[in-house]
Amino acid sequence: MEISLQNRITFFSELLTCSHNILYWCYDPELELLNGDTPKAPVYDALLSINGCKDYLRSRLEENTNPLILSDTMGLMWAAVPELSGGQTTRIHVIGPVFISDISANTLEKHLSEKGYSIKIKKTFLELLHALPVLSVTSFFQYGQMLYYTIRGEKIAMSGFHFQLPSPEQKPGHDIPVKMRSSKESHGTWAAEQELYRMVAEGNTDYQEAWDKLAVTGSYPMFSLGDPMRQMKDMALTLTAVTCRTAMWGGLTPELAYTLSDYYIQGIESASAIPEIQEILRAMFQDYVSRVHDMKKNSHVSRQIQDSCNYIQIHSAEKLSIADIAAQVGYAEYYFSKKFKKEMGISVKDYIKKIKVERAKIILRSETISIQEISEALSFGTLSYFAETFHKFTGMTPGEYRSKFTE
Repeated sequence: MEISLQNRITFFSELLTCSHNILYWCYDPELELLNGDTPKAPVYDALLSINGCKDYLRSRLEENTNPLILSDTMGLMWAAVPELSGGQTTRIHVIGPVFISDISANTLEKHLSEKGYSIKIKKTFLELLHALPVLSVTSFFQYGQMLYYTIRGEKIAMSGFHFQLPSPEQKPGHDIPVKMRSSKESHGTWAAEQELYRMVAEGNTDYQEAWDKLAVTGSYPMFSLGDPMRQMKDMALTLTAVTCRTAMWGGLTPELAYTLSDYYIQGIESASAIPEIQEILRAMFQDYVSRVHDMKKNSHVSRQIQDSCNYIQIHSAEKLSIADIAAQVGYAEYYFSKKFKKEMGISVKDYIKKIKVERAKIILRSETISIQEISEALSFGTLSYFAETFHKFTGMTPGEYRSKFTE
């Protein structure tokens, strides 16, 4: 006998309270609260609006109906899954909020004070916040997957969720802390890591399943004490360092591998939210895998041409001339151009454009800077030339590519 959606929701919301007091909410398409699991639902609903999470959810619903992981600057997280009928959103189902790390009363009070709330309102919020559960990021993501299955009747990998990233005006400010899981929860992590790193070394572009597996089973040690956000960044830095060395083991040159590592380390250090770090790590893995894959595919290429490719990749942000690249490998410009096209099957000019576009794609996926700034950072000269070149290699404008990636 088929179980109705409402019965599935009731069963799921009861399961949420078995080990953690995770609340379930239901909103209409205009994000008016329909029902919640607590008499204090209006106050909890207000938490969703404090740091713009509800506004962000509303803006995303106007564009697509993908499930979302929402986060705010106090370290709170929600998971939201739209319910569809005829392709239209009829209700939005939400679980949370939960803390993703223990956070002191003083820190909470500081966050609320910066919002300018009265003593009475701060006291009300603090009482509610202290009652919220503290979960690991991985555990909460699993609850989000279960919510999606309950509402849509389909399984989903974590890569199917859209993560709320901070807007440029929200970036620096506060940190979202993360609680690292204990060693008792670490089973499966080693095997999942080794599978993923093996695929990096092989340049295996079918790594997404291994990445999703690590997201579910992975658990990492606490690398530093104190600031939980610092712990998350240190974990990401360690993964970047290991991936860099794995790519070198797979054949990537140290110059290129370390240049990429420096780039992603800078992004991790400047990140101000956990979802942002996750997107940087996702882009980092894809970048290394793709480059090792291309290197192995071009194993027949001579050392001089391979060196020139590495030079172009390392200096992709600069304005490159064929004469300068030829000089780097000891060739005359004309001979170098002919040899390059013969071995690579593409002209030097088009290869430079291709590498710049690949770098632009990574920035568009993992950073929030404007398209104009990306164009300038990659020395395209003009925005129109950047857009024209990008479209030539991808069939999309930079704006269309960014929108598609964030759907």
